[in-house]
Amino acid sequence: MKVPDSHAHLADRKFEKDRQEVVERAIKAGVSPVMVPCSMEEFGIGLDLAEKYPFLHLSLGVHPHEARTWDRRAEEALVKAIHGGFVKAIGEIGLDYHYDFSPRERQRDAFKRQMEMAEKHSLPVIIHSRESAEDVARIISQYDVKGVLHSFSEEFFLAEEALSLGYYLSFSGMLTFKWGERIREVARRAPLDRVLVETDSPYLAPVPFRGRRNEPAFVLKVAEKLAEVKGVTLQALAPVLLENYEKLFGGEDGKPEKEDKGNQR
Repeated sequence: MKVPDSHAHLADRKFEKDRQEVVERAIKAGVSPVMVPCSMEEFGIGLDLAEKYPFLHLSLGVHPHEARTWDRRAEEALVKAIHGGFVKAIGEIGLDYHYDFSPRERQRDAFKRQMEMAEKHSLPVIIHSRESAEDVARIISQYDVKGVLHSFSEEFFLAEEALSLGYYLSFSGMLTFKWGERIREVARRAPLDRVLVETDSPYLAPVPFRGRRNEPAFVLKVAEKLAEVKGVTLQALAPVLLENYEKLFGGEDGKPEKEDKGNQR
């Protein structure tokens, strides 16, 4: 049984001392494939990982926290990386109105430009949305791309809009938290063929690992909770999660599966 982790920041410096051991624990736990979102600074580490472990896939993008750094040089670097063939998705990108580490207008500009690039290069996107649901819904509706709303924690209206556009919803350790009933309700209402699970490592470790550094092996706890919420067994859910991942990002070779886009713009 394989369970994919659709979002794990394995290039993060918090893994620098034991990154290989973390990957080996994921393999032992049956976690595969794993999407590894990278910042521009982390991409070299990500490339080393992907070359050594084919089940690790890479995404690249300018996070809304860093949107103030988006400029022509960042755009050129992203295009160069895309042409290199290892980038399977653009992300994580989006909007974060909770921290506002970058001015909101700069966030929206960087988000839109990267959505344009995803559309041009036929790549899926990984969307970050925090307290920005209305603007995220408006912007994603303008582009003909596939994607996922990662670590979903927004209101259901954003889920409905994203699902209508063919997006997926990915659930993190928050699904297991005591205060996570609102997120569990979204998961309960989402169709099985549009859900994914993730760790968002090294953040948001699921119960019973809260307070520890998160890692891909722990995604099984998120999958177990999602199975409980959906009223199915983990054994029944796991192949669905794998199929959903492969339709969005591709399989072991990273090549996206063909999918009917009739429910998209």
